[in-house]
Amino acid sequence: MAPGDLSRVLWTNDAPSPAEETALKKAVSKLERKLKIIQRNLDQHKGALSVIRRFPYEIRLLKLGRVCRGWREASLLEHRLWSRLELGREGTYEQVTTWLNRSGNVAKSLSTRLGKKEDDDIFANSTIVRLLTDGPPFDHLCLSCGHVGALAQFIYHFGLARVGAPLRPWDGLRSLVIDICYQPDGASAFDGATPPNTIYSLLPPVKSLAISLPNQEFTFGARIPHDVPIGVTPTLLAGLTSLGFSCDWESDHILSMLQECTNLEHLIVEFNNLVVLDPDQLGRTYPLDGIHLTKLRSLELRWLRRPTQQLRILRHIIAPYLTSLTIFAEMDENSTLSLGSTRAIKRFIKRSRCQDTLCSLQLQRIDPEDPEDFASIFTSMPGLTRLSLRQVTVDEDFWRSLRKGKCLPHLEELEVLEVTDVEDSWGFIRELLRFLEAQGKREKKRDVLVSFPKPGSFTTSDAEYIWASRKNGSLKDFAIEFGIIRKAIEYDISDPWNF
Repeated sequence: MAPGDLSRVLWTNDAPSPAEETALKKAVSKLERKLKIIQRNLDQHKGALSVIRRFPYEIRLLKLGRVCRGWREASLLEHRLWSRLELGREGTYEQVTTWLNRSGNVAKSLSTRLGKKEDDDIFANSTIVRLLTDGPPFDHLCLSCGHVGALAQFIYHFGLARVGAPLRPWDGLRSLVIDICYQPDGASAFDGATPPNTIYSLLPPVKSLAISLPNQEFTFGARIPHDVPIGVTPTLLAGLTSLGFSCDWESDHILSMLQECTNLEHLIVEFNNLVVLDPDQLGRTYPLDGIHLTKLRSLELRWLRRPTQQLRILRHIIAPYLTSLTIFAEMDENSTLSLGSTRAIKRFIKRSRCQDTLCSLQLQRIDPEDPEDFASIFTSMPGLTRLSLRQVTVDEDFWRSLRKGKCLPHLEELEVLEVTDVEDSWGFIRELLRFLEAQGKREKKRDVLVSFPKPGSFTTSDAEYIWASRKNGSLKDFAIEFGIIRKAIEYDISDPWNF
């Protein structure tokens, strides 16, 4: 029988007995297996820190493949590297298909910029049209254009009746982004034969759709576009699971569209001029009990110049299973979150009855008018596990109010980035730590990240010192991973419709 205690031979120079020798060999074998597991995990973690992971898939891909034969073979085996492509005018059909064929069965994504409107059908023999007619199947397409005429010309090409013809990649798209960047002076987007209702009514039956409309000033001048229809068909809207809509027109188009979106799960709206019309204007009607979006999981409202006015959209939406709410405002004198805005958010949560499902809240570029009133929002969100405040004016009173109200009992992730108007960083962090301390010890880790606009001398070590001075254990004892960073990563709007 092998001895259980080997300390006699491990801590002395005595020779092991036969039984002890057998036990030692088994222990050595067990430790070697553990060492291999540890080494494998170590290599995996080091690999995750590799600089190559920070390279965008498209950037320098061909050059990387020319480093050596091994690098080229590795790049060809990684199909994701070849699944996305931004098509310029110089790319031929053969070059593009050669690139995309290396992606194997991975879903493919294509983006291109359409030129200005021209006479005749300039798209008839173009690479992009040939790809969407005879090329490989695509999952996602992004069309960017400077003139809605070019977009109309392109969509009309695919909208022609093709009875009995085989399905094209265009017909099988699952995700489509249409971005009309600007409208040239002196040209109306909606005169003649190219109104939007004849453009968007010809779109394929995608599941994810994002539309960015041209600026109202360039498009309409002094005219207010209440009566200009968007033209996305009810059938297409009913099949959408994701919708992105960017529009600065003085209109209520988004509310009209949402009434048809019965299967919507993700919604992003960029707007600054929501105008909710009276029932007797233009025959507009809204459901008295709100627009019920029973499958909606995430809602994002962006670029609100006047949050108090623009958050009125929440009066018309009922989302009983919402899990994520995001509000981004423009930082100017009109972006103050007033008492009316606070009430709008709380009423939306109460009417939707999503207080138990809502687990993520993100706010950016907002200046609360009353810190205590702002803190009261979180009493209506007991299930919140993630809170992100970026460029939001919060002070020591805000954390005191949260602590007194026993808010956010289940918080797991907290980001307070680029905090504005903080004169006393030590006092601010002290009250934040007191709020975390009041929540008590947890078994599950809490990640806390803080940054200030102007980097100072305040560090993570200073936060640990403040915590230790309260003589209530360490941050780790409370399962708090606390970090102070010098500058927060800028919000990336280069791909605003990335659902």
